[in-house]
Amino acid sequence: GGSPVVRGTRIAVRRLWAWHRQGLTPEVLLRRYPQLGPAQLFDALSFAYDNQQLIEVDGERERVALAKTNLK
Repeated sequence: GGSPVVRGTRIAVRRLWAWHRQGLTPEVLLRRYPQLGPAQLFDALSFAYDNQQLIEVDGERERVALAKTNLK
């Protein structure tokens, strides 16, 4: 019932997806997230490409939650 994450980590797939969509290369993402191996990163991005609507809904849910937090 939560956000999709990279197995064995707490890294949300939506974050990797968002960075990737903004133009960050896999090499940069691997430097930014050194706990990930290349296979984990590519699996996460493959999941995001195959489930774009789910990832976009998850991203919107995060934006709404952050907006509510900032209003307090």
